[in-house]
Amino acid sequence: MDEANIKALKQRTTDFMVGCGDALWLRVRTTGRKTFIVRRKQAGKTKIITLGDWPTLSLKDAKRMTATAKTPSDATVNDLL
Repeated sequence: MDEANIKALKQRTTDFMVGCGDALWLRVRTTGRKTFIVRRKQAGKTKIITLGDWPTLSLKDAKRMTATAKTPSDATVNDLL
């Protein structure tokens, strides 16, 4: 997956996701909006963390953010401050 592949993705009649590696996914909405998300399993449930919209957030930056992305329940007091 690279920026050219992301640009070429077209909207469909239903939302869909494309894997970008290391728990990073690109969600494509029926409106054409493309959003980077991180999907992780926690206590048997899938947690989704939204990183940001493409092209405002590049694939390179989204991959960098994946390692440090936290759900609100994972955040510590220091993270919140």
